[in-house]
Amino acid sequence: MRPAAIALALLLGSVVLHVAAGYPTGLTLRELIDGTGLQSLLFWSSELPRVAMALLVGAGLGLAGSTMQEITRNPLASPSTLGTIVGAWLALMVATVFWPEFAGRYGVWICLFGGLSVTAVVLTVSGLSRMDGIVVIVVGMATNLFLGGVVLVLALLNGETVQAVFVWVAGDLTQTGWADAQWLAPQIAVGAALILALARPLTILRLGQDAARARGLAVLPLVIVLLSLSVWLTAASIAVVGAIGFIGLIAPNAVRLLGVRSVVPGLLLGALLGAASLTLTDAIPVALTDWSRTLIPSGSAAALIGAPVLVLVAMKQMRPDASSGFQMVWGLEKLPPFAQPALSIAAIAATALAIGFGASPDGAVWIGDQAERLRPMLISLRWPSVIAAAGAGAALATVGVILQRLLRNPLASPDVLGVTAGATFTAVAGVVFLGLPAAETAIPSAAFGAFAVLILLSLLWRRSETPPAMLILAGIALAALLDALIQFAMARAGSEANELLVWRTGATSLATPTGAVTLFVTAAVILALALSFRRWLTLLTFGEGMASARGLGVIRARRTLLVLVAAGAGSVVAWVGPISFIGLLAPHAATMLGARQVGQQLVVATALGTILLVAAEVTGRFVAYPNQLPTGAVASLIGGAYLFGLLLLSLFRRKSI
Repeated sequence: MRPAAIALALLLGSVVLHVAAGYPTGLTLRELIDGTGLQSLLFWSSELPRVAMALLVGAGLGLAGSTMQEITRNPLASPSTLGTIVGAWLALMVATVFWPEFAGRYGVWICLFGGLSVTAVVLTVSGLSRMDGIVVIVVGMATNLFLGGVVLVLALLNGETVQAVFVWVAGDLTQTGWADAQWLAPQIAVGAALILALARPLTILRLGQDAARARGLAVLPLVIVLLSLSVWLTAASIAVVGAIGFIGLIAPNAVRLLGVRSVVPGLLLGALLGAASLTLTDAIPVALTDWSRTLIPSGSAAALIGAPVLVLVAMKQMRPDASSGFQMVWGLEKLPPFAQPALSIAAIAATALAIGFGASPDGAVWIGDQAERLRPMLISLRWPSVIAAAGAGAALATVGVILQRLLRNPLASPDVLGVTAGATFTAVAGVVFLGLPAAETAIPSAAFGAFAVLILLSLLWRRSETPPAMLILAGIALAALLDALIQFAMARAGSEANELLVWRTGATSLATPTGAVTLFVTAAVILALALSFRRWLTLLTFGEGMASARGLGVIRARRTLLVLVAAGAGSVVAWVGPISFIGLLAPHAATMLGARQVGQQLVVATALGTILLVAAEVTGRFVAYPNQLPTGAVASLIGGAYLFGLLLLSLFRRKSI
């Protein structure tokens, strides 16, 4: 069967499935034809416009992704992986907060500006000559994480103002008429026509940038125009239905699987398969409408399918040398003699000061300046959250060191590899689906999820030569998949949903005295065990062959260390919620300070993790006073900026990971 026939059959089948999923119960054929009755009205004014929007948005995103992959010659390029969608999201969020009337009137242009700006930054940082490698994808995904943290903080600081934007972010194709479809259709048609008009120079660009220039092609202007058109298709689509990712990744890779290599057929089939993909994935939330208690975002359904596609494409189609381009480890060669005790004392002092200082309308207030009768109450209110932050920071830093040593990967950490997301999903699913009491079952549930993700990653990446950048990309994609599953679980949640939402931001302020002490003790035990296993970690750093030759039981050591990681990451998630980046930032900062030996790195990283998360907890008191900004949100902002800065520096140094 020809590729076009297959694509049309898939499109028709997806439409039929969507209509079947959304067909109102009890609606007879006569009522449908006559257009009488409430059920008939719902079908004609809600279900069919929703199908039309799925087709239009899917076609726009599919064509945008196909064009981006033609430009970059990169099978992983898409509006999701190049930062286009998060750029549009951030720009709309900022405009909504500071210029709400302007945002309401010019939303599409704001999305276009944000998407173009961030995409340009990602491509510039990566370098136009390396657009075909995995470097540009890692930079794009790191940008997504960083800007996502910025958006989260903005949202928490302006909750009521940006509530509508948060609904938009989840991606929702629900329609109440044909107005949006009538507006979007000409936007997609014009953008598609202009891209197809540039098919010939796009074909010449396939020869490579140097060969294209030799034939008189102005490469840079062509790339700018085509990227602008791709971002226009993306901005117009998501401005009306929200941030729906991964369709631009699925469609062009499906075209490639059909054996289509020509430019024009590839672009047209990319649009068709994009329309079919989104229509099919949107049928899932439509079919689950009666089952769920609240709206299931269409964007989550797309991520549910798109994230595994990202992993599979990365494994099968990227070249072995595709990750060449940057190095993340540099800094002092030797740890200064005073650094280890100084940082340990600083961690203890930071914890004590955090309990003593509080926020007020006039700024920081020391506990000694408060009325004597208030002091016991203030201390009793502050110490659980501070001790929980200290314990979480220490635990995440310790397991980060273990993971980076175990996997010999400077990018490995519980959150980047999806371990934190796995722990979060099983904890949420246990409460929502099984009705388990959170207080009693959160720790084993979260530990089980963390351990399951670690086992999965170990099975996927058994080869020691696997590029580190590929591992982080797989972890990010796995985290996106698990986040989509969490969204589904949250849609099913009832009265417990609000509490789970706060917990998901990493709120140490929710920690009880018992939880704070338990988490702190757990972190101390894990650190002590990790120090006792430092010979294992040292040998494993040099490879399994070296470790076996020195008499180490590699499998037993690896399993033991993975249990420690699962226990540490799961405990943090269970008691204070998911917290990102500390497990990456603290070990790497320790290495930069010269802590190259395992024992040194464990102690220094633990001290840094404690200081960082306690500082994030204190910062959260002042930024949103009189409210408390979640510690996890502040940590995401700091850690995201750190990761993005590291990538920038590493790319400028032009070394390899």
